Amino acid sequence: MLWFIALVATLNLCIGYALGVYIGEMPSLPSRKPVDPPEPALDLATPAPEPAPQPTAPTSIAETTPQPVEESAEPAATTEEAAPPTQEKSKPAPTPEQVMDGMAAFQAQLAKMGADMQASIADDDAFGQHADRLQQANHDYLERTQTTLDELGDATDDESANCRDILAENAKQVGAASDEIDAMLADGVPDAAARESLIAKTEELESTVGAAERDIEAKVEGASIDSATTQNGAPDEPEAETGEDSEGDLAASAMVTIEEAQAAIQAALDAGEDQVVVAGVRHDQIELPEGAGEETEVRLLNAISELASGLIDEQQLLAPRENGELLMVLRGDDVEQATQRIETLRQQIEKATFVAGDAKLQTTVTCGLAESTDGITQYELLDFVDEAIGESERHGGNRSYHHDGRYPAPVMPEEIKVAPQTVNL
Repeated sequence: MLWFIALVATLNLCIGYALGVYIGEMPSLPSRKPVDPPEPALDLATPAPEPAPQPTAPTSIAETTPQPVEESAEPAATTEEAAPPTQEKSKPAPTPEQVMDGMAAFQAQLAKMGADMQASIADDDAFGQHADRLQQANHDYLERTQTTLDELGDATDDESANCRDILAENAKQVGAASDEIDAMLADGVPDAAARESLIAKTEELESTVGAAERDIEAKVEGASIDSATTQNGAPDEPEAETGEDSEGDLAASAMVTIEEAQAAIQAALDAGEDQVVVAGVRHDQIELPEGAGEETEVRLLNAISELASGLIDEQQLLAPRENGELLMVLRGDDVEQATQRIETLRQQIEKATFVAGDAKLQTTVTCGLAESTDGITQYELLDFVDEAIGESERHGGNRSYHHDGRYPAPVMPEEIKVAPQTVNL
């Protein structure tokens, strides 16, 4: 019994002690574990250390690419004003002479391609290649012309304005002809009949460009004369006078009758000369000023004959034919030399001013030449000359054609340095 009471009492004492320690009223027994030092008090003025960076999964190239920093839409104000942008120097507008040079080059291209197509008319592949080059040349010319028109812009001086207006009108004509040529070639190489039409269209196009070039030249010369008249009271013209005192007298040293010229041609053929070249010069139609009679036209034809006689050599002959046409027997010339000679005459007449009283006239001539071939007669040679002139006239006149015994073809128009002159009738 006593043991039981002692056990209960001891138990109560332990429980009471434990409760006292728990509620803090009694001291606790020392622990056998080492005691950690107390943590220092937290200082609110010191910022807490940043946690160490944690490794992250790799990102895509787009995400790792630095992003541009967005700038403010309004630039920051500065005390210095921005410098004005530098203005580029404008390109000077082309001169009428440069425009005419470009047109002459295009005419030479057309003449060459027309001759090439004529020579290859029976060869499908060769003709097709020449036709393709013709198409490309047309398109290139139209593109260059548009650039020139843009450069001329709103020109106000007479020369540039006239040049621009004539060139713009010519561009329309060339564009229409180019469209027709494109249509002819739309289905490939055309048949025989269409090939002839294409060659004719090429020659027509060449004539159109040549007419526009002459219009520009006439406007430029007119503006120069007007300027000289305004400044000096009279145009400053070179004094080259021919035919002043004659109505029917021609240059006797070179002029012979048509019968004598034909006899000379036959004699050269009979002698077996390597090449006999004959040329014809036909005066183009011109409107005479009001009041000018037949006498003025006769004097004009005489002046043309005198210009021609001044361009032939001593052994060569000049003879009048019907309707004021001239026949030139160019002995000693090959085709190239004869072509140079008649082109010089044609361009000389084209640039000349013929004065009849108070009237100033300008005219042109159409030329044709033919060369001898084996077994040809002088009559056949003259027929070839007529065919060449007829073909020249069919394509607008004021040009030269050459007949080689098979067919006539246009002469490559070469720009020859010919000084304008005044011829008093």
